[in-house]
Amino acid sequence: GIRAKTGTGEIFVPSIVEAQLPAIDDTYRTRFAHQTMTTLDTSRGCPFTCSYCSVKNVMGRTMRARDPRSAVDWVRDAADYHGIDTLFLVDDDFFRSPQWEPLLSGLAELKRKGRHVNFMMQADVDAGGYGDLRSGEMDSSKHQRSRRFIELAKEAGCYAAFIGFESFNPQNLMAATKFQNTDRRGERNLEVNEAERRVLEKYRRVVANWHAAGIAVHCGYMIGFPFDTPDSGRQAALDLIDVGVDLASFFIVTPLPGTEDHIKAVEEGTISDWDFNGYDSDHVVQRHPTMTAEEILKAYRDAYTIFYSPWRVVKNTATFTGGRGLNWEARDSMTREFIYWAYSYYCGRHPMIGGVWKLYDPQTKRQVITDEESRSRYLPNW
Repeated sequence: GIRAKTGTGEIFVPSIVEAQLPAIDDTYRTRFAHQTMTTLDTSRGCPFTCSYCSVKNVMGRTMRARDPRSAVDWVRDAADYHGIDTLFLVDDDFFRSPQWEPLLSGLAELKRKGRHVNFMMQADVDAGGYGDLRSGEMDSSKHQRSRRFIELAKEAGCYAAFIGFESFNPQNLMAATKFQNTDRRGERNLEVNEAERRVLEKYRRVVANWHAAGIAVHCGYMIGFPFDTPDSGRQAALDLIDVGVDLASFFIVTPLPGTEDHIKAVEEGTISDWDFNGYDSDHVVQRHPTMTAEEILKAYRDAYTIFYSPWRVVKNTATFTGGRGLNWEARDSMTREFIYWAYSYYCGRHPMIGGVWKLYDPQTKRQVITDEESRSRYLPNW
C-alpha cells in the first residue's frame, strides 16, 4: 500500500495503477432514467483539508491514479459494447489527478475517432480559476496548467464541472480550512466586505473561464457555517445568480462521522440529533453558535426557492439554458437538471438523494438502536 496523510493522521491506501476496472451491468442500468450514463473513477484521494469532508480520511490526501490507457480503453469498450454516451468521472478532484493530461488526451482522441462520449467531473476552483490572464498577472505555471486543463477538457467532451464553492464568506471558508477557495492575499487582515468581494470575484472568474470553453458549472453551497446569519441563504442565491452558476446544490452543514467537524461537535457537545437518518445534508443535526434550527432551515429554503424560482425555471427552460455560450450537451443537461433540481427541492427532498418519486415506504428507514441491541438482533448466531 501507499502511506497517505489524512486530516488527523496517516493511513495505508492501495495503489490503483493496475486495479481492475468495474464491469458494466446492463440490467442494473435499466433502473435509471438515463440508461446510457455510467460512472468511473480514474483517481482517488484529495490533497485538501476541508473539515466537513470525509474523503481525505477515507481515501487519503495522497493522489494516485489508474493507468490512463486502461481507463481510456474501458471508455471505448463502454461506448462500443454497452452504448454508453455519458460519464460521470467521480474522482473527488480530477484536476489533482497525476494522470489527468494523458487521460483527457485519450478521451479527446476517442472523440476524433467517432466515439461521442461526454462527461461531467468534479474539480476544485483552481482548475478554472486561472484559465485567463488578468491585467498585472504573470503567465505563471498555474495559469498554463489551468488553461491546458480547460482546453483538454473541452476537446475530450466535458459538458459540466462540479465545483465546491461552499460559501462566499471567507471567515466560513477559513473555519472549514477550505483555504483553496480564498485568494490567499491576507483575508485575515482585510475588512469583511472586501474579503467577501474578492471571493465573489474569484468565483465569477472561475465560472467565466469554464463558460468560455462551453462547459457548465454546477456548484455545491453549504448553509449553516459558524459565520452564517439568517439572511445567508437569500444572499447566497443572489450571489450565485450574479456570478452565473448554471446549477446549484445546496446542503445544510452536517458533522458527518469520520470528519474533523464531527470530532469537534462531539467534544463540544453541539450535536442535537444522533439519528443518522437525518445526516443527509437536508436536516439540522447540530446546534449553531448564533442561529436556531428553524433559522437555518429557513435560510436553506430561501437559497433554493430564490435560485430555483418559478420565473428562473420558466426562463431557463424556454431559452434552453441559452446566453452563456454552453455547448449542446451542457445546455441539454442543465435544462433538464434545472427542472429536476427545482422539482426535488420543492418536494422537500434533496435532489441527490431522491428520484422523481419514492418507491419505498418511509417507515423502512434505518432504526436507531444501541450497540447492545444491534449485537443481539443481527449477530445472534455468531
